[in-house]
Amino acid sequence: MTTPPKFPLFLHASKQWAKKIKGKLRYFGTDKQKALERYTEERLHLEAGVNLRKLPPSKPVEPIQGVRLGEGIDLFLASCEARVAIKELSTLSLIDYKLTLGLVMASLDRSIPIQSTTPSHWASVYQRIATNKNATTINGEVARVRACFNWLEENRFIDRIPHYGSSLSRPSKSAIRKARSATGKAWFEAHEIKSILEASRPSLKAMILLGVNCGLGNSDCAQLKAEWLNVKTGWLDYPRPKTGVNRRAKVWPETIAAVDAWLRVRPKVNVPLLFITKQGNAWSDPDSPDCQIAKCFRQLCIDTSLHIKGRGFYGLRRTCETIGSEAKDQIALNHIMGHIDSSMGGVYRQRVGDDRLEAVASVIRGWLFGSKTSKSDL
Repeated sequence: MTTPPKFPLFLHASKQWAKKIKGKLRYFGTDKQKALERYTEERLHLEAGVNLRKLPPSKPVEPIQGVRLGEGIDLFLASCEARVAIKELSTLSLIDYKLTLGLVMASLDRSIPIQSTTPSHWASVYQRIATNKNATTINGEVARVRACFNWLEENRFIDRIPHYGSSLSRPSKSAIRKARSATGKAWFEAHEIKSILEASRPSLKAMILLGVNCGLGNSDCAQLKAEWLNVKTGWLDYPRPKTGVNRRAKVWPETIAAVDAWLRVRPKVNVPLLFITKQGNAWSDPDSPDCQIAKCFRQLCIDTSLHIKGRGFYGLRRTCETIGSEAKDQIALNHIMGHIDSSMGGVYRQRVGDDRLEAVASVIRGWLFGSKTSKSDL
């Protein structure tokens, strides 16, 4: 026996037959049969975003164009700002989105309907965002543009993503590799790090050692709470601010000594951050594109006549990854670095043994200080 189709409307408290369409409640009258006929007549238009009741009787229904470029970008950026507020997105990422999408609106009329854009429109966008940039930077710019319109399509503000054609393609992997090679080495040699350490004041020396020892970036150091570093046991337990991934690292005696030296001169203020300025403030806003830790490190390198093109404080983190891989335990190294492991093993893995983390720390320490170390030295 065939089951009759379910009646598509429900009886609202107002005694009218109604249905929610595109997030808005629509009413079709009190007579059940007439309400069904009206719903059947208007449904497709309402789902497409056209309310026939608000159109002048003589005006024909025009094809749906969807939101316009400026409106769509504003909607996306508003969603990004909401994600920043709940710490799902960094302020730096929001700034990048605003800069990239600003170039899009500088290339096209913000009143143009998104659905009516053609590959020629996106060719002009690509030309603007790619000017004087290498393949690595262009790849990021294109990814941000596409992310905006993917979000608009996913949230039903537009019926489909724009037809870019080949005009907004990402650079090839080989082009990205060549661009990275052209920037030069992005990590530090042992003798370079030692020369920087010799010229460092206590706070920056401790941060530099934490960078190469535990893979901390400048933002990590700016947000590091004293309670996360146990100087007695020599372990750092620190959820990575960027991803929220828990990480744990064995801290070298040299790093502990540098932290102790800093604590002896640290301003006596009651703030949870381990590293603060002479005035007792945070070293820098970790979401600022002009990070003070990075600037101080850059100046230190200049003062020690160290060539740092393409490198900065984050190069210490790359050094930790590069040298740490020689321990041949990528799972342990990923745990130290706070990398996301989206594999099935990463989903099920609940811990990484401390002996494995110590082994990675030992390899990096031996490389930096020029002698083989064992776990007992840590």
